[in-house]
Amino acid sequence: LLIAFTGVCGLLAAAGELLLDGPLRPGAVTGELRGGVAVERGDDRVTVILPAGQAKAVGTVTHCASDRAVGPPLALPLTLVPGAGAGRARITGAVVGGERVTIAWDGGRPFGLTGDGAVEPGPIRVEVDPDGVSWFLDGEARGFAPGTYRGDAPVAVGAEGLAEPRDGIRFDADGGTLLTSTGGVAVRRAPAPLHLEGPAALVCHGELLVETAEGTVSAATFSFGPGPFVLDLEPAPGGWRATITMQGPLEVESPDGG
Repeated sequence: LLIAFTGVCGLLAAAGELLLDGPLRPGAVTGELRGGVAVERGDDRVTVILPAGQAKAVGTVTHCASDRAVGPPLALPLTLVPGAGAGRARITGAVVGGERVTIAWDGGRPFGLTGDGAVEPGPIRVEVDPDGVSWFLDGEARGFAPGTYRGDAPVAVGAEGLAEPRDGIRFDADGGTLLTSTGGVAVRRAPAPLHLEGPAALVCHGELLVETAEGTVSAATFSFGPGPFVLDLEPAPGGWRATITMQGPLEVESPDGG
């Protein structure tokens, strides 16, 4: 699909439409698609209308990073890994023996969590590279899905300021159980299909075609936002196959540095 590109790299925000010529398959979608893209059905083509400020990008990415993306819950098992600094974490409101306690992990070694629940990260810093996905837990408190959990690293467990060391811990979590961390604590995942949404900032590197109302341009890097976006990733050789819809300020760098 080729479209004349009349703009320059930089802020791309204008209304227009992208024509996909050819017969419609039976049952083709009409109306409004996710992300505010309107589709009009004709006898022999589909017209995708890009609202003002909207862009779409497709291609292969080797790295993407977002400061406050929202993704799926982090299902168990998972491992909390300390960063280069003294990573540590606190689990407050955990239920042990029917009592609310605080569980303190000081990052001596990775803290594995198993069980039947999940960590619900909410808006979080996420980085994607060819080898997987890193979720950085520092900052806001992270919730737990209700369930039973087992931690397999040395921790201190106590209530009302009194704590005792344990080699591991089994606890129950509910809506009052929260995880907070400092020191660059992260969860690392192997490549798997991933869906992320904004609003947030987003930076991607790779080989992409960026479509706007002005046309299509090849991109080696783009910086978006902050603003709403929808990002879908599928593992691919050397990186990820990406489809991205964005609504907001966008800066594009072409493969030749333009």
